[in-house]
Amino acid sequence: MESRFTFFFDAGSEVDAYGYRFYTANDTNEYPDRNPSSWKLFGSNSQLYDADATEWVLIDEQEDDMTMQATQYVPYDFFIPHALRSITLDKHTATLIPGMELQLNASYEPLAMQNLKLQWSSSDESICTVDAAGHVVAVAKGKASIYISAPNISTLRDTCVVTVLDELPGHRYYQLEINEIADGNTIQFCEFDLLDVNGNEVAPLSCYYATGTYIKDHDAPDLFDDDIHTKYCADFDPANTLYIYIDAGREVSLSGYRITTAADTQNFPGRNPITWSLYGSKTLSQTPGDACWLLLDHREGDHTLGATNYTPYDFYFSYPEVIILGDVNGDGQVDALDYTALKLYIVGKPVAGFVSEAADLNADGKINAQDLVLLMKMISD
Repeated sequence: MESRFTFFFDAGSEVDAYGYRFYTANDTNEYPDRNPSSWKLFGSNSQLYDADATEWVLIDEQEDDMTMQATQYVPYDFFIPHALRSITLDKHTATLIPGMELQLNASYEPLAMQNLKLQWSSSDESICTVDAAGHVVAVAKGKASIYISAPNISTLRDTCVVTVLDELPGHRYYQLEINEIADGNTIQFCEFDLLDVNGNEVAPLSCYYATGTYIKDHDAPDLFDDDIHTKYCADFDPANTLYIYIDAGREVSLSGYRITTAADTQNFPGRNPITWSLYGSKTLSQTPGDACWLLLDHREGDHTLGATNYTPYDFYFSYPEVIILGDVNGDGQVDALDYTALKLYIVGKPVAGFVSEAADLNADGKINAQDLVLLMKMISD
């Protein structure tokens, strides 16, 4: 015969509960069948004494749940699905080469949710793998997504897209182009650092040229002196783009860069840059638009830099994917599989992962039978 036991209790004040906890009793190891296995938890902002009152709101329900074991004085936590507000990764893009490793870190809100079980997964373990601690290992060329989630209590998740290349392009010289600040006519920040593929600062850096008019004793080289107590501070005119040129001393492959706010940014947040670009080059140049410059990252109206003093902000980027002409299925090789994929595309049945940039073999802006003929010749040769 089915029985129902109802308990009414008062939290003393209105609370937004993120879960609840059961403790097993002092003799549960002898009587494990006394553990509850099915129950419901309701909440109300009115003091009710009728279990069937319509004012009760269902918060959580467990059916045939055997979580609680034959243990004594052991706490068991049950989280309410809606209580998890966010899951966030510290990186959302990364570029690696086979064999390279990357540590991803996850945070969630509210932090008060103890013992939260997070799950890591890879969309394609033939490209990169991830373990239970967020440690990523690149396996082979391609692109895969690393997911973090808490599937037992929420549908929330965050993603880091990992691109694996045969090799990472390196540059010695860098051009920082600043187009817009938050407000006013003065720009400032105290440090600018390049980050290598492991996320470490590249040192030493030097400034070999900069445009614009800087405030006395606050010129561009102060950005690279590894001293947060100095700063770069200059006049800013929206009609005149500022350029800062950097020498890393050697060719380096980057994962991103770091901007650190100045000592008085809290008082002058309008001086933060919000639109900028970073370029890399293997040859020395101080000419904007020079063909040697490769765009590495662009930020448009980005208000990431906050009204905080001495605060580092990291920006990560992925290198452009290398397009192999004829490799229309994106597997890194040009063979009969690409011929089949291109033929299917032309008749309106594109395969997953089709790379249109690799299919226009005659560069006429169209993908048609002429490209198919060229691809067949390329494979046969």
